[in-house]
This record gives sequence, C-alpha cells and structure tokens, in this order.
Amino acid sequence: MDSFPGGVLSRDAKIGVALVAGFRLVALDLASGELLWSKDSKRLPVAASHNYLILLDSKSTEVLQVCCIRTGQSVHSVDAALLPAELTGLSGRMDGADFSLTEFSDRLEVSWRIQPRYYGGAAQQTMPIDQDPVFGGLTIDLKSGLSVSRHAQQTRTEALPSENVNASTVRTLDGEVARNSDGSNEYILRIVSGQDGNEVVKIDAFRSSDQKKLWESELADIGPPSNPAPLRQ
Repeated sequence: MDSFPGGVLSRDAKIGVALVAGFRLVALDLASGELLWSKDSKRLPVAASHNYLILLDSKSTEVLQVCCIRTGQSVHSVDAALLPAELTGLSGRMDGADFSLTEFSDRLEVSWRIQPRYYGGAAQQTMPIDQDPVFGGLTIDLKSGLSVSRHAQQTRTEALPSENVNASTVRTLDGEVARNSDGSNEYILRIVSGQDGNEVVKIDAFRSSDQKKLWESELADIGPPSNPAPLRQ
C-alpha cells in the first residue's frame, strides 16, 4: 500500500486520501494542497489506483467499497459473504494488513495480505502473537460490479507493492501525529489549536530535497481539546 498519513496515495502520487479523526474522509490534490472532496465516513482507505479507491469497513455488510478517487462517489461494493473472516474481523487493527489495487480497462484486481494477531485473553498478555499470514484477492468487473474471489494459493505469489519508507529530512512539527513520504515530498499530519480554540487537523507538505514548505491544508475541525487547560483561579 502506497502510504499517505491516515490513508493512501493514488498510483501516480497526485492524490492523497485520508480518514481524519475517525469520521471525515478527505482527498487532496498533492500539487496544490487543494481539497478535492470531503465526506463524513468511518471507512478506511486501504488501496488506490490511478482512478479508483478501495475503502474498508469491517463492521459493515458491504465490507469493501470502490469509489472514484477524484470525486469520492461510490461505484461498487463487495458483500461480506465474498470475503474471508480474517478480513471482515479486522476491527480496526490495520497494523497487520496490506492491500494493493491494480486497475485494468475492464476490471480491478484487489489483493491483500493479512497477518492475524492474537492479543491473548490474560491481563498480562499485551504483546500480539503473530500467526500465519492470510493471502487473498478479488476481481471486480467495472461494468457489472460483479465480484469474484480468488483463492489464497493464486495470490500467495503476487507481490504487493511495498510502502514507501524514506529517511525523514523535515524536523518534528508541533502537534504531529503521522508522516509519510512519496520519495519527492513529505506529508505531515498534525492536530493543532485553531483560531476559535477548537482542535483542527492539518496536513503540511514539504519538498524532501531542501525541506521547503510547499503548502498546508486544513482538513477538519474536531472540536474542543479533549484535555482542556484548567481555568485559572
């Protein structure tokens, strides 16, 4: 999965999509920082191609949703019955899941690798125990919306794109919660205080070569601070 703070990059790295504060899905033009679209959603962006976006909600009957990455409009959805229990039972633990999306003229190929992790029932068990990974995939017909599962042995040999991991050149910023790089630019997600005192989510873009700030964009107002400063006596 090509990473973007809180979400994914389009395959051409021109659009970034993120789930902000757990309730707002946003898409940005990465050349300018312009907000392309925004909508209330709890679906997590897990993979993208040039034109399409895959959103995941393991608690919904329509676990996977295919959207147009430029508009956010839903195109197709995939019923939970077509998906393995490991995928429908992720329940927010995304640290052990990798997705990829390959776009063809008539279909989309979705692949995933899920690393099931047992967190234990005993109170003292805090570290996850890795189990054997689960590989799988899905073919989605773009015209009919028909989805066909592919067996694990067919996708086990498919190479998933690796996440971009580059040495950071930009200093740590106030309120920083996440950062990712596409090789050329670095994107930093922050929670800061807005003019009205509410906390807002912002993203800053810097050029990796010389740390020049390219733009910043405000993504969401998330309300008063969760731990407001005590009133003076």
